[in-house]
Amino acid sequence: MVWVMRRRRLLVVASNVHFLDWLRFIPYDVRLFRIRLSKSRFKRALFYATLKPRLKALSYRYDIIFCDFFDEFACLMSHVSSKPIYVRLHRWEVHNPVYLLSANLKNVKAIITVSNHYKRLVEELVKDVVPVYVVPNGVDTKRFYYNPRIHRPLRICTVGNLIPRKRFFDLIVNNPDLEIDIGGKGEERLILEEAIRRFKLKAKICGYVKLPEFYYEHDIFIQNSSDESFGVALVEAMSCGLIPLCFDYPVAEEIVPREFIYRSYDELREKIAKLNQMSDEELSRIKRGMRMIVEEKFSLEKQAKAFTAIFDKFSKNDH
Repeated sequence: MVWVMRRRRLLVVASNVHFLDWLRFIPYDVRLFRIRLSKSRFKRALFYATLKPRLKALSYRYDIIFCDFFDEFACLMSHVSSKPIYVRLHRWEVHNPVYLLSANLKNVKAIITVSNHYKRLVEELVKDVVPVYVVPNGVDTKRFYYNPRIHRPLRICTVGNLIPRKRFFDLIVNNPDLEIDIGGKGEERLILEEAIRRFKLKAKICGYVKLPEFYYEHDIFIQNSSDESFGVALVEAMSCGLIPLCFDYPVAEEIVPREFIYRSYDELREKIAKLNQMSDEELSRIKRGMRMIVEEKFSLEKQAKAFTAIFDKFSKNDH
């Protein structure tokens, strides 16, 4: 008789699947239990009434339990799971750690953050109860492929939810002569459009944009957020060969070289002017360098290997 080793089974519990592309490269049998809340009050009540026993029953059937976001569902899983779980934190769960602090941390094998800055913040909350690791977000480098094209003058863009934390209003009002194409939807759209009309700004609100095609129409990507746990759109743009200019938010130096970080709008405009004066050869060298950073540090394959190493480390210790 020939014995065939069974692949380990990974259960992923998530209400937001936006950051789970790396699962394609995981060497396990993966089952995604996606949380979908109905608008119907009756269906929502029924869902919550049956959720606890469903999660408990599911945990028996899988070798590894992973929750993306330390939300109410990860907290519940920490109390009902028959297996230790792994949980990833992004941003809001650290600044509002109600679920993190009410979870059964003794049943949490490891917490994974997406940056060293947020790792330090989480460690202050959990102390030595749970080990904390860093696995940066990854992007699909085949989908967001490198494009060497250079426009003259250089074209500027940014992408993100149109919300206060992204500081789009601040960016365009303080830089009225910069032609910035802004891709995204959100609560501030009408405010931004009114500011552009009223103050005759040169920025443009593009609404929903198709990626990566939108990136290929530009050369510079501005990240003006006051805070990000990482910066996925930034790395997507870098993968396509755009030159990043980032406000000095806490994680910026973990992604881009220091010379591409600004602390004032005067400094931002100086950097843009300097880039416009460069030759195509100099710009191409910078663009290729940004692509290399993504390939070396932020690909989906790198992300999947890092997660696998964490899962394997604890699984071996269990045996």
